[in-house]
This record gives sequence, C-alpha cells and structure tokens, in this order.
Amino acid sequence: MDKFEKKHHRHEFRDDMPLGMMINMVGHCHDNMIRERLDALGAPKAFGAILMQIKHHEGAKQSDLAKHMNFSAPTISVTVQKLEESGYIERRPDENDQRQFRVYLTESGREMTERIHNTFCVCEATLAKNFSQDEIETLRSLLKKMYSNMSEDKDKI
Repeated sequence: MDKFEKKHHRHEFRDDMPLGMMINMVGHCHDNMIRERLDALGAPKAFGAILMQIKHHEGAKQSDLAKHMNFSAPTISVTVQKLEESGYIERRPDENDQRQFRVYLTESGREMTERIHNTFCVCEATLAKNFSQDEIETLRSLLKKMYSNMSEDKDKI
C-alpha cells in the first residue's frame, strides 16, 4: 500500500453494502488520488482536464471547449486565462472571427500534458491492480449495464 492508499483507506467494503455506496467510495478515492497527484505536479484537476482537452483538440475555440466539457463560458475563460498566465497555453485570435480565440499548447503545456497523462496512467493501473484482463472486461461490461440502467430510469422521471 503506497502513501496515498494508506491515507485514503478509511472504510472497508462489506458484503452487505449497497452497490451504489461501493461505487461511490471507489470513485471518491480515485478522484482524490488524481487530485492529489495533479496538485503535486502544480496542475489542479481543472487545469488537467482542460489541458488534456486542448491536447486532443489543438486550436479549438474557447467556446467549443466550454461546450465539449460542459463548462460555462466564464469558467473556461477564467481557467484559460490562468493557463495562459502559467505559460501552458497561448490564445490566438480566430482568423475568421476576431472576437473568438483559438487555444494552443505551448512547449511547457505539452510537457505538462505528458506528466498529466502519466499520472492518469498510474491511477488507472492502481485501480486495476490485481485484476486479470478478463476481470477488467467483465467489470467494464457490468459498469456499462449499470450506467444504462440508471440512464433508462432517469428518462422515466
């Protein structure tokens, strides 16, 4: 058990625990692991998500980032400004619409996205540690079914 696992290993799973509670506990622990490791890199979780989105959609408009990530325009604007001040990205006016800006990674931003990607890989490996490939595929299938069940039920409300 590494330092993170010891710090966050507070509750034991019980066989009689509701599935939702178990899933929530795993998700919460996973989020904490990612947040702490990104903070240690100097990239808060919101920075990490947006930087990775920019990496995959280099030159995207800020408005498109907001839509794709389901963030408000002001949230994206403030975060993009902070990322620019930190030297991770640069904003350039859109050639067709000077009111819009397109967002690009700087070299420093590319290096940070590599570190963020590695952090996600470490967290994913920790999550799947001690699972066989068959168990991982079974878990994926079961989680998809659960998500589908919840989505169907949500539509009935």
